[in-house]
Amino acid sequence: MDLFIADPTLIGFITDLTFDEKGMNLKLSGMSKLLEQKYEFDFTQMKISEILKEMIKTAGLEPVVDATGLDDKVIDYTNVSSDSEDSGVDNSNLPADACKFAKQLTKGKKGARAKAQAIYDWINSNFPYSGYSNSHYNEQNIYSTAKANIGKAIFNCCDHAHLSVVLLRCAGLKANYIHVTGHVYTVVYIEGQRVMFDPLGYNRGMGTVASGYATDGPESESINF
Repeated sequence: MDLFIADPTLIGFITDLTFDEKGMNLKLSGMSKLLEQKYEFDFTQMKISEILKEMIKTAGLEPVVDATGLDDKVIDYTNVSSDSEDSGVDNSNLPADACKFAKQLTKGKKGARAKAQAIYDWINSNFPYSGYSNSHYNEQNIYSTAKANIGKAIFNCCDHAHLSVVLLRCAGLKANYIHVTGHVYTVVYIEGQRVMFDPLGYNRGMGTVASGYATDGPESESINF
């Protein structure tokens, strides 16, 4: 497939193209300037030719893409984060509506910390703490329950952690559970650092844990109680 762009010094063609859940990889002839940087794109469903146009625009160029000979299929990125940081998170088993919401919630947020903060603020401001033992919900039904009960005190720490883990993973961030004596919360990985995540509706910030509980502990990918 040939690419024709407004700058004649950058006319070239694609020699190889691969596309998977992590992104699009191109090998270009005559257009190496275009790939000198990594870019972040905000889309969920888009044809390959349209994605190429957006890539070219990031270089300040006006693209004209000839898709002749290209299998110009629509790529569905509904459940995939566009963040350039590869977290290795598999969110394919999470509810599609939760991942769609997480993407909407973090739209325009640059970097993992800003995305995590948006999720923290939403949970913390909408779901006051409710005391009960163990979990009443799980990763598959926690978001639908939350969506139907915004503003209500219906989650204990276990279910706050469920909601946190689901939305963080849907946003492409690595997140796990931490279980200490009397409390469950979340840890999210931001730029390789472990950040405690415990939004229970109190006037605390991301990176803190509820008073009176251990501020760190062993991690697990799931909880079953």
